Amino acid sequence: MNRYKKLSLDIVLITIGQTSTKLISLLLLPLFTGVLSTKEYGVYDLVITTVSLLSPVMTMVVFEAVIRFCLDRQYDSSQILSIGVAFTLAGSLAFSVAAPLLARLGLTGDHPLLVIAYFFAVNMHNVIGSYLKGTDRVKLYSVFGVLSSALVISLNLLFVAVMRLGAAGFLLGGTLGCFLSWCVVQAKCNFLRSVVNPFKIEKEVYKAVTAYTLPMIPNSISWWVSNSSDKFMLKIMVSVSCVGVYSVAYKVPTLITVISSIFISAWQISAVKDFGSKESVDFFSSVYRVFSSFNIVLASALICFSKIIGTLLYSRDFFGAWKPSMIIFFAYVFNSMSVMLGSVYTSAKQTKPIFYSTAAAAVSNIVMNYFFIRSMGMHGAAIATCASYMLIWLIRLIDSRRIMVLSVDYLRDIISYALIMVQIALMYLETSFSVHAAVIILGAVLAINGRKLLNREMLRLLKTKREA
Repeated sequence: MNRYKKLSLDIVLITIGQTSTKLISLLLLPLFTGVLSTKEYGVYDLVITTVSLLSPVMTMVVFEAVIRFCLDRQYDSSQILSIGVAFTLAGSLAFSVAAPLLARLGLTGDHPLLVIAYFFAVNMHNVIGSYLKGTDRVKLYSVFGVLSSALVISLNLLFVAVMRLGAAGFLLGGTLGCFLSWCVVQAKCNFLRSVVNPFKIEKEVYKAVTAYTLPMIPNSISWWVSNSSDKFMLKIMVSVSCVGVYSVAYKVPTLITVISSIFISAWQISAVKDFGSKESVDFFSSVYRVFSSFNIVLASALICFSKIIGTLLYSRDFFGAWKPSMIIFFAYVFNSMSVMLGSVYTSAKQTKPIFYSTAAAAVSNIVMNYFFIRSMGMHGAAIATCASYMLIWLIRLIDSRRIMVLSVDYLRDIISYALIMVQIALMYLETSFSVHAAVIILGAVLAINGRKLLNREMLRLLKTKREA
């Protein structure tokens, strides 16, 4: 199948697997923010943030290796899956040992056993999903995504909205939803049959996997710092209630990350093929331009209607989240483009440079958080996050040229970024003409990006070319 057509097909299938249920979850936000106080929501988010921090350390980001090495036909996918399962089990055991200390620090809420179960469920879920994608079972992955998300949402409604279990209800719903979806996938493809004794796998395979994942551990931690350190600093410097409001500010911007993750999930499958060839360079460049324009237009549109979105989705105590959410919309443009550029390194199996860029951004994020939160609270935290994502994108854009020189429309991107910053400033002012001016800027952003996106680049992605 032609590479562009395969990428488009994979995007459609993975979209089915992720978008619908994510949108349902977003629409349920008014219900959850109405049931939970800002403090309760803050506690729940800190628990999830703690799991996100420790997962890459204790599982060695093994799910990333599962998809990459399953795509590489010189490795046995059964052995790679087995390594993924073994690393996840070992990581969950390590998390269990650390749980009492985490509980003393107040990082597991009042339910440490539930947090342990949630840790295992989420990480095993990632391994299974990566195995399905890596073995080109994208249709089954799509079903897996829809099913697991629908189950988690349904169980959250039961445990949180009906039974009023609070943060424990979220954790229980997430754990059971993942487990039940595994059962369905097992019934469909019997993936457990592919698991072999990890002690019988050759050392060379382990060495290859660990050489790939080790540099990604500090990279994942650095991403966590850029993504989540602001919440811990807000807890220390402001309050847990502020963390709750700020966490809600992240919810709508995750639309960009959901769409981006859908694309990246499909992209990982297509990016590896014939990597380094001229055709591959053209392919990367074309996709980069389309992806950039799409993220820019989407962010600008969401910024325009951020206050209306806040009115519809946030309860009264959380309404102030609409302002920092605009900055986070802009931040996720750079987040998405950084992840896309990261695929240049992962396709080339050069993961060390990924860490250097995220580490630099993580350090700068902590420093900026300290100063900006002191003066601007959660708005300063959002600015620090945006600046750190921008730094990752810039470093990777420059450094990735050592491996692959992409054709990027710098002028179009810079003008678009400047227009979005003006748009955010106008919306923050809340004058009588702010929304009208923001809509005019959206029109300008569309004019700059729309023609190239819809008329030339997108058609190139969808057009049938010669068979790959």
